Amino acid sequence: MDSWGQHGLENLNSCFRRIKRLRSQLLQKKDSETLHQLRVNLRRVRSWVDQGAAALDLPRCLEADRVARQGRPLGRARDLDVIYDQLNLALLPQLPSQEQAQLKPLLAQLEGQRRQMKRLVNIHLSSSGHRHW
Repeated sequence: MDSWGQHGLENLNSCFRRIKRLRSQLLQKKDSETLHQLRVNLRRVRSWVDQGAAALDLPRCLEADRVARQGRPLGRARDLDVIYDQLNLALLPQLPSQEQAQLKPLLAQLEGQRRQMKRLVNIHLSSSGHRHW
């Protein structure tokens, strides 16, 4: 039977393979679902680091705080995506035309913030700190 440490390492390796694949997909195009899956895998890594720290001899770059730091920009980008989609796809079609006109400047502002966050996420994912993962 495998030990807890071996099981943890296998799961971490699996997460890192997915993170690497998702990272390259996200750098090629902005896809809300890819961004979400990348965040999920970073949370899984953080969870394994938290839970398995005693059984695993991990490098310092895999401390839970450092892993969390890697995911923060992704979380902000995902939040903007969710807010924009909810307003644009769920709320906007249900509003009277006068209220739709009032909401459109906010949607344009959110779209600009999403573009800016996409650039920041790309810079973050291309940074040496993230590439070492």
